[in-house]
Amino acid sequence: MDVFNRHTTKPTDPGTAGQVIFYDGTDFTDDFVAGKGIYVSNGTNWTIVMSMSNEPKVYRALLTQTGTTAPTEIILKNTLSDVPVWSYFSAGRYRLTLANEFTQDKTFILLGHTDSSSVMIAYWVDSDTVEVNTANLTGTPANDFMYGSSIEISVYP
Repeated sequence: MDVFNRHTTKPTDPGTAGQVIFYDGTDFTDDFVAGKGIYVSNGTNWTIVMSMSNEPKVYRALLTQTGTTAPTEIILKNTLSDVPVWSYFSAGRYRLTLANEFTQDKTFILLGHTDSSSVMIAYWVDSDTVEVNTANLTGTPANDFMYGSSIEISVYP
């Protein structure tokens, strides 16, 4: 097994644990690697350890939330270092966490809200956390207002 390989096309499998590659191609047709850079495999996924791209890492999902549970997601695209985790914080407050992923002043958040009887906002909390809040039209924090609402988080290098 080669420990270090140069790839001009994306890998078609998740690799072997401990395998390191440098990917310098432009084929963006699969989900194993996000872009140009140095990657290491854990045997299941490739994780970028050094990006050679000016493209942002992107998390794009559709969210639904009911009761006092964390939002559920349909992930449309995820080029972050791992899958972030949603949690329920309090009424109308939900947190998305992924360690050291959301760089201050380089994290851009877009929302698309589907419920006209409420408001939804999102903001950067710290390098580990983005928070989404929902409230009724009088501004009282409340649950049950996400029904396929969209979120896109772009983290620029």
